[in-house]
Amino acid sequence: MSKSRSVFKMLAGLLFILGGGSCIFTGNLARSGSGDTGSSLLSWAILLFGFGLIALGIGNLVKSGVTLLELSTVATIPISETDDEVQIANSSRTYQHLMSTRLLFFFGACASGVLSIVIARDIGIVNTWFYVLLTILLAIGVVLTNEKIEINDIEIKSHQLGRRKVIQWEQIDKITNKANDLILYNAATLTSIRLSSQIDGYPEIVDWLRRRRPDLWVVTELKAFHQTNLDLLLYSSSALCLIVVGISILVAYQNLISLFPFAFAGWILSVIFTKAQQLILQGNHIVLKYPFRERQIMASEITTIQFVRVFAIFGGANYGVTIVLANHEIVTISGFKEGSPIIFNTLAMWWQKITSFQKH
Repeated sequence: MSKSRSVFKMLAGLLFILGGGSCIFTGNLARSGSGDTGSSLLSWAILLFGFGLIALGIGNLVKSGVTLLELSTVATIPISETDDEVQIANSSRTYQHLMSTRLLFFFGACASGVLSIVIARDIGIVNTWFYVLLTILLAIGVVLTNEKIEINDIEIKSHQLGRRKVIQWEQIDKITNKANDLILYNAATLTSIRLSSQIDGYPEIVDWLRRRRPDLWVVTELKAFHQTNLDLLLYSSSALCLIVVGISILVAYQNLISLFPFAFAGWILSVIFTKAQQLILQGNHIVLKYPFRERQIMASEITTIQFVRVFAIFGGANYGVTIVLANHEIVTISGFKEGSPIIFNTLAMWWQKITSFQKH
């Protein structure tokens, strides 16, 4: 992640906190003035939503702050017409989860543990169940992110919780995607290795797989890609809740504080309407379907296809595909259920096949 992207994530984190604060303000107002059960439940729902937004905002601030301290940049893997089949610089590499992710889980578990102890001492152990559960979940996150992936010219190894899995390059039968992670399968030994997208150097792993096993990315198997319904549901429900909060504040107080949830909701809706919902490969062109329009891009218009990290509204490392056109326009594709690595390699092979055929 670049410095500018980290700063942008910090600003987004502050926006989350402001939106959460508005929700908490509205929830407290509704709770103090509610007399019926329905209104009380709604006020508690608004409060919980506000606390969730603040937690996401703090998470964004912490992770972007740690990234700025690391002064690290994420590799961008480009595919162009001059892309040569060169070897990766090092014959053996070791990859681990992002340091910012591991630190976030570690300090989150410590903070939640301390809070549970303080609450148990001052209020009672019965009221600590939420923080105890949160501490356990964060501790599990600490353990799971302590994974190590080793890749060399012969095999791929995974080390986690004392377990070691090995798959040789020629033993990989297929690659599937789950939540942007790549899963390698070996049917003969019933072995699978999951390559998490949260691993530092993930774009390099994707590029390594494309170069070493191009046969695993068969264009004819996948010709249509679709946006995930879960992302659309999260975006639209978040925007709806913020609009309700903004209206509540506007009716009750008629002041400018209502602009914060409205602005946040507008930003979320703009993300929905400007993201491609479907990508279809059709001969020598691709079709991008948006909520209210369609767009065709010819293979001859494309100069570069890149696998890059994109902004993640809910934090973490999120990856997408950018298509650079001859007129210098950049088209970004992300959030598809088939996974950005699958889309990247499929598009790259489709485009190189089309351009190579046109040259001959």
